[in-house]
Amino acid sequence: MYGYKWFTSAVDSDMTLALARFPKDEKELESNTGKLGLVFLKIRGKQGNLNNIEVIRLKDKLGTR
Repeated sequence: MYGYKWFTSAVDSDMTLALARFPKDEKELESNTGKLGLVFLKIRGKQGNLNNIEVIRLKDKLGTR
């Protein structure tokens, strides 16, 4: 899976749930259509490092500093 997850509130957790689009052909891929599915993602690897995830920006709110 690749792309941006636009909202996250628990970057210190071990897992997350994300909506992902599953295109069945090139036409759906180019038009950004296709079925939506809920995907379980492991945020951290066995050593505790981020699993190819880069946090671009956190929402400025209490508890996420």
